[in-house]
Amino acid sequence: RADYIKAVWNIANWQNVAERLAAATSKTQGLISL
Repeated sequence: RADYIKAVWNIANWQNVAERLAAATSKTQGLISL
């Protein structure tokens, strides 16, 4: 069960990272290029 919770947390955490990255790139409009 601990592994399941850890896996879910990792997925949720990466979702948050992706959202913040998208927000940062849309605000800067080209300053950050990936």
